[in-house]
Amino acid sequence: MRSTLEQDIPPILQKILAHFQDLGDYKNSELTSELLNFSGEGRRMLDSLIVYSLQRQPSKRTVIFGSMTGDTRLTVACWQPYLFSPNQRALEDHAKVELLMHDEPDRLVLELTFSEDSKITEIFWRRIIRQEISEAEEAKLTPEIQKAKIRRLEKVRHEEGKVGRNRKCPCGSGRKFKKCCAWNG
Repeated sequence: MRSTLEQDIPPILQKILAHFQDLGDYKNSELTSELLNFSGEGRRMLDSLIVYSLQRQPSKRTVIFGSMTGDTRLTVACWQPYLFSPNQRALEDHAKVELLMHDEPDRLVLELTFSEDSKITEIFWRRIIRQEISEAEEAKLTPEIQKAKIRRLEKVRHEEGKVGRNRKCPCGSGRKFKKCCAWNG
């Protein structure tokens, strides 16, 4: 029987926490606390994003960024340097596009570097703050925001057909489709 104080921690999250513990890296307690504060669903979603990236990246030969929205505002990159060179600029832009697209105050960016045998070798993290993004940078990212919304809408239409008017918009805004992207064509 499980204690009510035990937490459901998916395998990848266990590896991240073990990495910090093995290093005796207590300066990352803020990240540890943040990850443990995710809901069970948020933890499982993070685990799924990482597993998906690690499985798909070898055939694509490029990084697949994963992002979560809502209460868990996070973008994750799983670097596999034996397959491709890490591209921090692309990660930074992707995270900023997500933050701006969802009108978030901040976003956690998590970078995990994996060895060929799927062991975590490095972990870096930072927080992107909305107020620190200049108007010029926001203007530069606006076309990417529009492209991301269109890609999400097309993906849902391809998988499910028509998007219901009263359904949450696939762009991730949190608004109903009829009050969001349905009006934008």
